[in-house]
Amino acid sequence: MLRYCASILLLVMILSSCSRRDTADTDYNYSLGRNPFSSFVNALGDEVLFKSFVLSDNDENELIEYLYQGLFSKIQGGASPKLIYPDFSHGLNVHSNKLYFIDTKYHLLRYDISTKIAETLPGIDDKTVAECLIIDNILFYITEDTTENTYTLNACDLIQNDHNIIADNVHWERLNQFQGNIQFFDRNGNPQIYDFIAQTIVEYGPFDMEVLQIMDDERVIGYKDYTMIQCDLDGKNEKILFSAQNIYNVILTQNEIFYSTVAQETYTQTFCFSFSTSKTRELATTNFPIVGYADTYLFCASSAGSGDLQRIDVNSGEVVVFDDRAKDYQSAGFLDDTAY
Repeated sequence: MLRYCASILLLVMILSSCSRRDTADTDYNYSLGRNPFSSFVNALGDEVLFKSFVLSDNDENELIEYLYQGLFSKIQGGASPKLIYPDFSHGLNVHSNKLYFIDTKYHLLRYDISTKIAETLPGIDDKTVAECLIIDNILFYITEDTTENTYTLNACDLIQNDHNIIADNVHWERLNQFQGNIQFFDRNGNPQIYDFIAQTIVEYGPFDMEVLQIMDDERVIGYKDYTMIQCDLDGKNEKILFSAQNIYNVILTQNEIFYSTVAQETYTQTFCFSFSTSKTRELATTNFPIVGYADTYLFCASSAGSGDLQRIDVNSGEVVVFDDRAKDYQSAGFLDDTAY
């Protein structure tokens, strides 16, 4: 069975142009459904949607143990986090006042914020889903064939509810955008771009490095031998960006590379490399590595984006705690009837 965890120490986060919120109303409405830099965290100003622990029940509906699978909302300076849904794994998308995400049984769910009703996405109720990303009104998702251990990239028009197969034998994670199109990887780690309008796939590589992302300006960013590298689409004009030891998580935007290094003392240091200046600056020291980025904030948490959420102001380096697991939470699984 598929497990949502990194197969390498360098956990590459999501890359693309920034999501937005329509300030003319109060509904959630992104052009990119998922926060483009995280599969676990989404943020709208001071309000953050994140993953933390809840009490799970057994077949007799008895609360038995804390599990890192609750989807919460928290406003900076407000009350305790509010539980939105008790079974959340990853792939958090926000689109047209609905949340799309994958639960711990690898079902793709659609949660209506107004009605608080969650349902499996029509048309793929019985599918095992590894990853998902909404671009405009198209939901891209990767399904697993558990018998063959293969993965398929699919697309669903959220207006028409039409499902189509895009590519077979793809990598099971790392869906991104490229110039408004979907970017994914084949099983060998080579990047591919699907143009939804032209319905064509463009393949790139192989490259002499682990490719992290093709940027919108067509630079290829990769990693090899503790070094970040960029080159052209054909692999030429290779340039070393910087080198660093003990890199754990990496987040790329169109302008920066954010990364965490992990020390033996179990704390992490967070850095920012600027493409424009080719210089690196240290941002902050935190308890955990980065797991997401939105607006001008980085988010740090323990493994798989769970619990102990801290927010770093990229400009000032100020660290604010959004979730410290237990303080002021309700004992019965954080349940709060006022949550959405």
